[in-house]
Amino acid sequence: MSNRPNPTVEARATSPELTPECINSYIVRAHQMRSEELSRAFAAAFSAPRRLLERFLARRRKPATRTVYS
Repeated sequence: MSNRPNPTVEARATSPELTPECINSYIVRAHQMRSEELSRAFAAAFSAPRRLLERFLARRRKPATRTVYS
């Protein structure tokens, strides 16, 4: 293994189209996408147990026909 720096990484880091403004816009967009993804994940995580609970309670709310004491 050589310890020379990766030339493609160097070329990418010094290419003229990747200005700091461009990099910042990429970073901002990545944060936006991540926060949207996280909010969707949180909404799903909190709505799934609620749906299960609502179904469970709706099923249990029906009264028993008669109670048998032995």
